[in-house]
Amino acid sequence: RRLVPSESEEHYRPSWSPDGRWIAFEIKAKDQNVVYLVHPDGTGLAWFAVGLTPSWSPDSRVIVYQQYGLHLLSVDGSGTGRLGVGYDPAWSPHGSVPPLGPPTPAEPSNLAATAGIGSIALVWTDQSNTEMGFRIERRSTAPGDSMYTVIAALGAQPLLPPHNVSYIDGGLSSSTTYTYRVRAFNSAGESSPTNEASATPLPASAGIRGGVPIGQLRNP
Repeated sequence: RRLVPSESEEHYRPSWSPDGRWIAFEIKAKDQNVVYLVHPDGTGLAWFAVGLTPSWSPDSRVIVYQQYGLHLLSVDGSGTGRLGVGYDPAWSPHGSVPPLGPPTPAEPSNLAATAGIGSIALVWTDQSNTEMGFRIERRSTAPGDSMYTVIAALGAQPLLPPHNVSYIDGGLSSSTTYTYRVRAFNSAGESSPTNEASATPLPASAGIRGGVPIGQLRNP
């Protein structure tokens, strides 16, 4: 019987879990290989990780796979690990599972940018409780600044997700448009980036009304 409905993708290396509950297999999708899981009766089809050549631990709790080195990921997503350089992994029948760290954090969402005088205020939503902090990346329309670079790193806040996080980027030019994205990170790696958000800072003259700084206006 057919376990996977799609006939438009290439499927490789099916591997039964030792407890018989899952089959891990590899799909060649566009420009990358992805490991999927499915129950033997065809139910529960689920994306597992970007990678290839999955191999099960003897207790069926962890899969080792190849993706620029060898990685470990628990089937329930609760732990990850990196073994180092290698390819075509295979688990010893009597092998044990090394200690695993936390999974990479969920990506932040809803990034918004608001222009101020010579500055831009960023706000985004934290969606994870495993991050150590956030990296803020920026590019702009200034010459030679078309590639994203990290401009700041913030520590995580002791709050349960989802909650908003903010940052103000100052000392900016009003003749330049700045574009941002944010990633969460921890010891396992970093998340995918947020949506992009752009803004152009206001000039200093935006804070003057009738030749008098707005902060100095007085009611008659």
